[in-house]
Amino acid sequence: MAASGIADAAVQGATATVESEAGYDVVIVELTAPVPVIGPLGPSGTLVVRGRAVVEQ
Repeated sequence: MAASGIADAAVQGATATVESEAGYDVVIVELTAPVPVIGPLGPSGTLVVRGRAVVEQ
């Protein structure tokens, strides 16, 4: 889903897992993308974004 709205080069990795927390199933989605540290020509770092949501049944 993320790759459909963002250029392929913007997302390096995407994972989705389901874990149990406090008796509820929780979906955890993690995206990894490069981020320029010092302007567009400088070295890049990595940004990791994680989202969580309770699974609706």
